[in-house]
Amino acid sequence: MELKRGLVDYINSELFGRLEGACNIQHLVAASLVDYFQKTSGVTGSIGEIGVRDGKLIFGMSFFLESFERCAAIDLFESQHLNVDMSGFKPESHGNPFELHHKSFLPSERWSIVDGDSLGLTLLDKFNLLNECDSFRMFSIDGGHDPEHVINDMNFVNDLMCSGGVLMIDDYYNIGFPGVHEGLLTYLKSLPKWKPFMYSHNKLFLCTHTYHPIYSVLLEKYVVGNSEYLVQDWYTRKKVRLGGNSFRNVEWSRSGIGMLMTASK
Repeated sequence: MELKRGLVDYINSELFGRLEGACNIQHLVAASLVDYFQKTSGVTGSIGEIGVRDGKLIFGMSFFLESFERCAAIDLFESQHLNVDMSGFKPESHGNPFELHHKSFLPSERWSIVDGDSLGLTLLDKFNLLNECDSFRMFSIDGGHDPEHVINDMNFVNDLMCSGGVLMIDDYYNIGFPGVHEGLLTYLKSLPKWKPFMYSHNKLFLCTHTYHPIYSVLLEKYVVGNSEYLVQDWYTRKKVRLGGNSFRNVEWSRSGIGMLMTASK
């Protein structure tokens, strides 16, 4: 797998170091693996995120897009008074870097932007996103970190995803935000459509049960257990050698009151 040259340039740019948000080099490498798995499997669709903050992650994921695919960004942006759990809080002085930079990555006609609390999303918002973007193949959920937001966001995004789509859940094991863990488990108990296949650097990756064996095999083939795995196109000083501890394939098992994630290696 090779990282796209534009993505590598972005990672090594001054802008990447300046933008804030739940995104580091490893997150974009993990998302690149998902992109590679999807293209290997013939999966197409748009890419979206709830909780974009400065746009650091979705700007990077925009390099995965084919010419017919779009990006969707849902965030409170400057309405931080609605940020009830303070996750990703931005003071007024921070401004809106997403608004300032998003057109540098994609023209405005390839962006679908929703400004507001995701709890207020309606069927019309869902219809508009499907009308503008068709279905989505990758969606990051990093909005409100309380159980209510997580359950709501999963419900909203579920209907937007294509076959073979992948969800990325941030802060699943972050002890500072236990609501993410609680919300996801509650959702999956009521609608067990999604199944985790990879955990990397605080992000949990889920796909539907149909694609789980496909993505798990690809993950095993390219990453897990390979302590010498190195991204081939990492041509600057920021080289990252990836091993089994960087990307872990996971199995989802039910137990009495909920579910447990265990590493298969």
